[in-house]
Amino acid sequence: MNYEQKSNALLELLSQLADDTEYSKKDRGREIQILSRIYSEGFRHSYAKISTKVQAILEDDIDKGECLSQNLQMLKKSIEKLTYNKSISMEICNKVRKLCDHVNLEIGRYNLIMNKIETRISNLQDKQNTGGIGSSAEELNKRITEMENKVSGVVNKAYEATKELEKVDGKLERNSMSSITTLTIFSAVILAFTGSITFTSGVFSGMSNVSPYRIVFVTAMIGTIVFNLIFMLLFIVGKMVGKNICCRCPYYSESLEGVVNVCGSGVCEKKEHIPNFGCIMLHKYPYILFVNTILGVIMYYDMILFFINNSEYIQFVIVSDVLKYLVLFFPFLILLLAYIVCQIKKNILYCRTVNAVSLAIAEEYFDDDDESIVASVFKKFSETISRLFSSSQDRKKEIEKILENIPDLTEKKKQRYLIKQLKDISKIKVIKGNKNLMRISFSENRYNKILLKKMAADILEGEQYSTDVDEDIVDVVDSE
Repeated sequence: MNYEQKSNALLELLSQLADDTEYSKKDRGREIQILSRIYSEGFRHSYAKISTKVQAILEDDIDKGECLSQNLQMLKKSIEKLTYNKSISMEICNKVRKLCDHVNLEIGRYNLIMNKIETRISNLQDKQNTGGIGSSAEELNKRITEMENKVSGVVNKAYEATKELEKVDGKLERNSMSSITTLTIFSAVILAFTGSITFTSGVFSGMSNVSPYRIVFVTAMIGTIVFNLIFMLLFIVGKMVGKNICCRCPYYSESLEGVVNVCGSGVCEKKEHIPNFGCIMLHKYPYILFVNTILGVIMYYDMILFFINNSEYIQFVIVSDVLKYLVLFFPFLILLLAYIVCQIKKNILYCRTVNAVSLAIAEEYFDDDDESIVASVFKKFSETISRLFSSSQDRKKEIEKILENIPDLTEKKKQRYLIKQLKDISKIKVIKGNKNLMRISFSENRYNKILLKKMAADILEGEQYSTDVDEDIVDVVDSE
């Protein structure tokens, strides 16, 4: 997002906080994510814009000022806790504190002016009632109106001056960064290049009578070291001047609406959002991955050919031709193994998500307003669950349909039948390889299975479930 988009998003957030009188009962995760994105990449809010927005809010309803101040204070405390846990940087926390100070300062200034005006008017009315003055009250009202007009004119001029000042400041900052970046990049590249030439000449000076295999291997190894060294220098320079040298991911979006799959400072729009090291290297640093892969393959096959043609160095390569081919295709086998591991991991996430959604359906069957352990387990998955079902009644209807058609079986078979039907419904809702997959740990999944077994038994008995887990249920789940 550019500067204007971030400023508009911040002003819109202030309007929402001023209108929300029940903010203390809500989760502040969405607002924290919005503020984190707004204040990323060195963004600084404009005091003039904040002042104008707060005045507009207070002119509409002066009571909204107290609501806005209290909601911002709660939001600031939540961000300070996350900063203490190192979930949010101290830079963002300081900017949020400054935002709270600016808003509170503007609210206090507005209230002070209004109180003085009301006091003056009240005094004049008292004097008029006692016969002290007649038409002077009307003149005073005119003067007050003129003063208000002059104040609003000064505010507009100050806003325009601040805007022009920010433009000049931004230009100076960009020019300074560009100069530092250019000089540092040239210095880093020249130092790395000259150092690599000196190192290479020293290495090859004593390799006049060596085999071409060694020359190719040493050349590829030096190329790998020099390339990664230059990239490391450029990466450090980028961090120093606040620039990013990575490629723009094709699935990256700056939209603040429907924030679910967060990646970096934006939103991932990939069909299957499971960010990992391979995803980052493939989409953000493809040149690093490509060059290092090519040089690594060159070194590997050069070494293999050297050993095959010089069997005195290693004896096992002459055991059989099968072993030779196995060694030759080893990189491709590694890629195949990595693909298989990724598919297994995705399938595990799919199964764990199905268990979690089944538990969500069963939990909705009970009309319990108290916060339970199940509710706390699903707190971080609430957005995903809400996307899968149109409403909580939708989940309740699903389980009522199952209970209507349940066959006449033993208690254990009824439990298994109920759990199987819940999982079948969940599999329809959760499609393999989409954004609805949840990151659930092994211990969380084990606990979900235990609770699902317990709740299935309570549903069949028509009782309110409890979160006290029996040891026999744990044994049954572990055996499954």
